[in-house]
Amino acid sequence: MGLQGSGEVDYLRLAPGSTYLLRATWDLGGLVAAKGELAAAAAARARAHRRDAAVRRATALFFERQRARLALLLDPPSAPLARAEAELALDRLTAELDAATGGLLSGGRRP
Repeated sequence: MGLQGSGEVDYLRLAPGSTYLLRATWDLGGLVAAKGELAAAAAARARAHRRDAAVRRATALFFERQRARLALLLDPPSAPLARAEAELALDRLTAELDAATGGLLSGGRRP
């Protein structure tokens, strides 16, 4: 937060032979930053934090999916149920990663 205040200058007493009144007021907060500037900066910072969190989540999903894919490829379960569960887990990771990246994985990127 910055320093905010308002001030007033009265020149009536500075010119006793004349009766001129000059009054100036200002809002220090408005001089330093526009009203919406701080809110816009806070919103931009929040967007950057959300974007960073989304990137970390997509990266974690990508490598988790790669591990599951390689495990299924190199050492597939012999039992049909276990293999189906491993394939479903890989499909779930694929769907989560596709959703987290806006469809980049499937090529159907959403606007």
